[in-house]
Amino acid sequence: MMLSLFPARSQPLPAFLPRRAFRYALILIAALGVPSGAALAGGDDWLVGTHTCPGPNRTDALHRDDDGTLWVGCGTAATGYGVSMSQDGGATWQDAPVTPADKLDKFRVNSISRGVDGHLKIAGFQATTKEMVLSLDTAAAPFAVTPVLVGVNQVGRQFHVGTYREKRLGNGQNHAIAESLNGVDLLFRGSGVTSTSAADWHLEQPPSQMLDLVVHDGRFWGCGSSISEPPQLFLPPENKNASLPFTIAQPMLDDAWEGELWGLAVNDARLVAAGVNQDKDIGKILVSGPNPRDMNGYTEHSMSDIYHNPAVKTWGRGVCMHGNRVVVVGERQPLGSRTGLVFASSDGGQSFVDITPTNVGASVSKCVIAPDGTLFVAGSGGFVGALLDEPEIFADGFDLIQ
Repeated sequence: MMLSLFPARSQPLPAFLPRRAFRYALILIAALGVPSGAALAGGDDWLVGTHTCPGPNRTDALHRDDDGTLWVGCGTAATGYGVSMSQDGGATWQDAPVTPADKLDKFRVNSISRGVDGHLKIAGFQATTKEMVLSLDTAAAPFAVTPVLVGVNQVGRQFHVGTYREKRLGNGQNHAIAESLNGVDLLFRGSGVTSTSAADWHLEQPPSQMLDLVVHDGRFWGCGSSISEPPQLFLPPENKNASLPFTIAQPMLDDAWEGELWGLAVNDARLVAAGVNQDKDIGKILVSGPNPRDMNGYTEHSMSDIYHNPAVKTWGRGVCMHGNRVVVVGERQPLGSRTGLVFASSDGGQSFVDITPTNVGASVSKCVIAPDGTLFVAGSGGFVGALLDEPEIFADGFDLIQ
């Protein structure tokens, strides 16, 4: 019996599958044995495949909706434009259907998230129209596309957006931040009624570059820095009525190293950031104590040590977290075949183990953990990996498999 859940090339989008269809399909694989065409690696639980966004470098945008739909952004190669989506847990992919039909043909996507209005927000840049953030109404296909932020010919008000996030305030307003992929510029929308013109957004130019941005507890949290500066955190101000959306803080480090923080995750228990010590070419994981504002309370982990080779060069690219489960993704350098890394912690970041799939790509840059425990990772060359949380899955039994 031949069963291929992760074909090498994209297939037409099937009818919408139930949220758990992908999980049950993998249970069926386990029962039948591993068929040719389905790439299981890194242990019997990893399934790996390819999404349709081109680009040998990285996948810089990965988002999962509550209904299980996966989205990736195309933007890291010469022909990398638009958004790719999967409604079957990553088994098959297609270009997102939009109207106007050519709206994303030249839009480089570097960030994907859900906005406060429920629409999908994609951020990046379109050189001809100067559009920086677009909104997709995904209630019905094709998805209507409208602009959220359009650049103007002023310093700091036209750039390729690295990350874009929105948050809702208690008074009914919503705030948004778009940060530059290649510089320190930030555009801040202090009210939902601000126009789409970048000229009407508040320009911030902090001393350090922001490289990742998340929303937790209705507030913005960021991380970043540069190759020649200590890693920086962009924390929400303690005064919730402060005019600016963040304050910059520097964790106390074991060796006062310089380098960037590329990935961030925050929950009620901790802040976790991943990046690289540029002084020693060692990937770093920083885990806060219960109070992320306590700069003396951060624990450092060496990704090279977790890989069991302190001499190897490593780099942390992304972080995702669900409860006490933390996953950090990245790479070994120099990049080559199967140099991507996936490290996991089940104790809130106190310790990590290497769970990298055998057939990993050159780099793994983004991850997301679904509520059912399934881990999705994405990286270079369109690489996609899925790792099931077996105990929960098999607790459901086999009776729902049709």
